Amino acid sequence: MKKKARLFEGLPVVDATRGLALHVTSVDIKGASKKNPAMCAAARAGQRELKTDVRVFISRTYVKKADHWVRYKTPESASREIVSFDRGSSFEPGEYIIRPLPESERLGQYKGKSTQTGNGKKRNPSHVTAMIRERSKYDAAIAKKKK
Repeated sequence: MKKKARLFEGLPVVDATRGLALHVTSVDIKGASKKNPAMCAAARAGQRELKTDVRVFISRTYVKKADHWVRYKTPESASREIVSFDRGSSFEPGEYIIRPLPESERLGQYKGKSTQTGNGKKRNPSHVTAMIRERSKYDAAIAKKKK
C-alpha cells in the first residue's frame, strides 16, 4: 500500500537532515504578530536569514524550499518564548537552534498497533496549552490520537 505524501500549504513535506540556527533580533520582535506562525519573531528571523517562507509552530518549524517544505523540531526554548509572546508578553532575542526531528518522529515511521488490552483503565486527560497560536496539522493529529 502506497502512502500519501504529507502536504503543507499545498506542497510536499520532507524531514530535515541538518539543523540550522535562527538569530532573533529586536527588529524581528518589533514587527512580529501574535498567534501567527508566519509572522512571529522566530519566523521573521528565519525569513530574513534564509530568504524564504518560514512557519514556526509550537513543536514544528517549516522552511519552504523551491518545491517543498522542510520540517524541523521547534526547540523547547523557542516554544516557551512563543507561548509567552502569544499570551502578550515578550519574545527574547537570541540564537535558537532548530534541529531535525528524531528518527521516531519522522514521516513514514510506523508506530504499530496499540498493545493496550482494554482492561477498563481510562487514559489520563492530556493538557493543551491555551491562548496561543493554532497547532500545525501534525500536532493536532497527535493530540487527537491521544484523546
